[in-house]
Amino acid sequence: MQVDDKWDMKLGKLEKCGLLAAVVPLVLSVVVGLAVSWRAVNNQGLALVKQQMRIALLQAENTRQSISALRAEKAFDDPALREELKTNRSLKYAP
Repeated sequence: MQVDDKWDMKLGKLEKCGLLAAVVPLVLSVVVGLAVSWRAVNNQGLALVKQQMRIALLQAENTRQSISALRAEKAFDDPALREELKTNRSLKYAP
């Protein structure tokens, strides 16, 4: 009976080692896959934010140039605008 018990113990240890040898690479590959996926999504998100910021800056610069050109052509009636600002402190509600 003792011989069988020894073999049972050895087989049990071998089964545990085999299970461990099968599970560790699986877990490792899942973790590496998730890390790589996270990195790719993170890089794509950063690229998208940079692109959107670049677009916003270009639009702001275009608006600034347009307003500057209109000011150079005296398209705005500055005295009337100043007077309107005095009567309406908030330009949101100005006519």
